[in-house]
Amino acid sequence: MATENMMNQAKMVYTKLIQTLENIGWHYREAGDLSVTYTVTGDDLPMEFVVTIDANLLAIRFASILPVKFSEEKRLDGIIAACAASNGLKEGIFSCRESDGTILFISASPFIDCEVGEGWFRTMMSFAHGTVDQFNDKFLMLSKGLIDINKFVAEA
Repeated sequence: MATENMMNQAKMVYTKLIQTLENIGWHYREAGDLSVTYTVTGDDLPMEFVVTIDANLLAIRFASILPVKFSEEKRLDGIIAACAASNGLKEGIFSCRESDGTILFISASPFIDCEVGEGWFRTMMSFAHGTVDQFNDKFLMLSKGLIDINKFVAEA
């Protein structure tokens, strides 16, 4: 359970997040519980992100559900591909839900005793957006059978 001090820190970081999004000129939607959602378009596919300021962990979480689902027959390929894509990432991980084949990207960074400002948020957003954009089309091609798992792993 977050203490009053932790909650105050989280609210200050959330305010910086909102200021950053407004300074960039991005449209966002407040999702409650110190969370926002927004969509950016990369090189090919739109990417929706949820950014949550977690007062309990004193961390900022980025999450994106990719517009890709692996059929039951290709689910193992999705799980292997998520592991391969995550290997060597500087920030974040991909996962494939075994239940429905959805690909997720998740990244979290603590803000304990940190100076969080617009530059920090821009850097974290750049990492998250760039990582999802680098892999979203590859996951899509694999899920549709346009490439096989060996090609995905070799290029990951």
